[in-house]
This record gives sequence, structure tokens and C-alpha cells, in this order.
Amino acid sequence: MNKVKYFLQNKESDYKKGMGYNVAYINGKLQMQNGEQEAYFFSALFDSKEKETNWARLKLNKEATYNKMLTLYLFTSETPYLFWHEERYEIKQMIKDDTFSAMEKIKIFSNFLRMRVENPKDFILNGVTGRYLWMVICMQEEAGMIPQVESIQIYFPKCTWLDYLPEVYQKQEKPHNFLEGYLSIFQWIYYDITQKIYETPHMLYPKFADMEFLEWMGSWFAIENSMIWNREQLIYLIENAIRLYGMRGTKEYTEEMVTLYTGCKPYIIEFYATKDYKTDMKKTWILEKLYGENAYVVTIVLPVGAVKNRQELVILRQVVESSLPAYMECRIIILEPYIFLSRYSYLGMNSRLEAFREMRVDDNGLIPYISMVGRGLA
Repeated sequence: MNKVKYFLQNKESDYKKGMGYNVAYINGKLQMQNGEQEAYFFSALFDSKEKETNWARLKLNKEATYNKMLTLYLFTSETPYLFWHEERYEIKQMIKDDTFSAMEKIKIFSNFLRMRVENPKDFILNGVTGRYLWMVICMQEEAGMIPQVESIQIYFPKCTWLDYLPEVYQKQEKPHNFLEGYLSIFQWIYYDITQKIYETPHMLYPKFADMEFLEWMGSWFAIENSMIWNREQLIYLIENAIRLYGMRGTKEYTEEMVTLYTGCKPYIIEFYATKDYKTDMKKTWILEKLYGENAYVVTIVLPVGAVKNRQELVILRQVVESSLPAYMECRIIILEPYIFLSRYSYLGMNSRLEAFREMRVDDNGLIPYISMVGRGLA
């Protein structure tokens, strides 16, 4: 089974090599466009590079469908061209030619038809030979359900366990060899299990794992609320889990987690950092109002635009609270794009010098912005 090769179609660029009628690639799946009753997809031309190739198996991953929602037509040829009405056409060009309708193409390809399967999923390609292979998938809407195809995988060349048995078992005619067909069921089960075992180490590399497995790996490293992180962020957390775990509960850890989520480096003010500035009653009152009255308060200041909406702010609070020591109170401040006295104003973050502008409605000046003081109007 080590000689088995395969063609795989599971990306938009793969499907674009073929031709579709009323189909679209949406959210990683090939599917029928909304409002259509029938759709066709003509695959690219697959070249095995060897004459009289025995194609072995076809796997089609799809959403659950009724029996007649998907029909697959399989074609093979020894040459990359065909003749129609005494004219020569390249098969690759015929597949992409939009001057023919889907039914016309299927009729033109009819002499090369090797197999027709309804509701295909995983089947053995008995008797399917030829250097070149292509397929047509017919999709039909039924009971409001739209068929969706995630990936198509074609295995070749055909290998059989009969080759490892004594010659007496190989005497039966190949096209009707019952023993060969019977053994092939267990042969491909064994192949799938072997592949899973072989690929298991790769699943432990975050960059190769899918999102579901990444979230599972995140639970090994005490990554809370793994669903709030996107794929790149989750990969970073898992790859740096040991280092981050040793920093947990520190200012540096909180800073790194906030930076990872928002993309902006925060300014973190702890209670002790304000002590040297409390030189009189007024300054003490202002600083305690801004940064807390006791050592259990931490203030995290972020620049303008670090959080786009209220939902992101709620998630950010969860990230911060899970990174702080127990019983700590957190204040998250998203800066306004202007300077206000006795409020959160930081040089280089929200410090702006602009020309005087009046608030205007219908070209009539109403209230100059500079007249706003505190929460009321001067």
C-alpha cells in the first residue's frame, strides 16, 4: 500500500481548475447557489502519467444528503483529446468551455463514461482504467436541503493484497475476481487506519492541527475560553504555553495577553506606581479616582480603537480577569482621542493638538468644543 498516490481537491483554487454551472465555493465547501434547482460541477482533468492506469478508490466528503441529491459521473480516457462531429477537442478545454451546456458536455463525454454513482461517499473503482480521469457532479435541491461537497480524493494505482498470496488465488479473471473485491474492503480499512497512525504526530503540531483539535490542545495547557481566540492567536498560546504559564499572575503576563488579543500594547498602572505623585490632597484624590484607592486595583489603559465594539470589550475583560491574581479588581480604560484635564490623557497615545472648531448645524455655530468642561457645559 506504500505505492498508493492520490489527487486531492479541497481548496477554492482546486475547484477553479474545473467548471461549474450554478455552483459556488462558500465557507470551504462547493455547493449549489441559492435559488437553483440543479447544478453541475466538471472537475479538472487528472493525469496519472501512466497508460492504462487502474484507478483504485474515490472518497467524497460531503454534508449529509438524501439519496438522489448528488450523482457522480466518472470518465476516463487514454488520450487528452476527443472527437465530436469530426472535430478534435482537448478534454481540458472542453471542460472549461462555456459555449456548451452541462447536459451537452455530458452527452459529448458519454463514450468515456465508466461509472455512475448516486449519493457517492467512499467507493472502490473496480474496472476503471485509463491514463486520464475526470468527473461530473450533479447536485439537486430536495426538501430545502442544498448538497455541499467539502473535498474529493482519488487514489491510484490499484494495488491488491492478492499480489501477496499464492498464485492459485489469482487464477480467476480480474474483472470478476470476487476474492480481490472482498479483500479490498479490508485493505482500504487497514490503509485508513495506518494513515491516521502515521499522521497522528502531525496533529500535535499546532500549525497543522484543525481548529477543533487546537481548542482541545488548549485545554491541556489551561487556556481558558479557547473559543474567543482566532486560529493564529491559539497557535501562539499553545506554542508558548510553558513560558506563559510560568509568568501567570504577573504584570508582564497580563500585558502579553492583552497585546495578543487587541494587537495594541497596553499601559498597565498598579497602585504602588502612583505613590510618589501623591504629594497633596488634591493630587491624591485625582490619582485614587483614576487608578484606585487600594493595592488590589489594576488599571489597564489602551489607545483609541483598540476595541471596536462592546462585545470585544466584554471578551477583553474575560482575558484580563483570567490573567490577574485572585481578588484583584481591574479597570479597563479605552482612551478618547482628545486631551482632558484630570482625566486619562497620555502623551503619544491620545494627545492631539488641533485647530479650534465649532459645532455647527445648517452652517450656524452652536457650541464651541472647548467650552465643554467635565460632564456639563461651561
